[in-house]
Amino acid sequence: MKAAWARSTKGRHKDTGETVAIKVLSPHMAKNQVMRRRLEQEYNAARNLNHQNVVRALGFCGDDPAPYLIMEFVEGQSLGDRLERCGRLDEEEAIKLITQVALGLPKSPQPGHDPPRREA
Repeated sequence: MKAAWARSTKGRHKDTGETVAIKVLSPHMAKNQVMRRRLEQEYNAARNLNHQNVVRALGFCGDDPAPYLIMEFVEGQSLGDRLERCGRLDEEEAIKLITQVALGLPKSPQPGHDPPRREA
């Protein structure tokens, strides 16, 4: 689970003990205030959503030298890994995935806020 600006790892929530995904800004991006705000905006956009097609945001720490976002852990491969392994999706599979994503989007997002997304 990797992204150019952050890395995600599996962990355990210190309060609940549940398995979580922890997205940590890469060291070079942690120095960038825009990227720090982007991670916080991702948390704020997703924290109040509760839908089976959207990963729950469970916590955020922006004060750490390497800011991080704590999210629900979802077993399985990412879309990016799937595409890397198999190449293009056929039309039927792409429509199915896009439909699942659309169903998870809020019906009326707040102005000025990007909809939440899963990292590919």
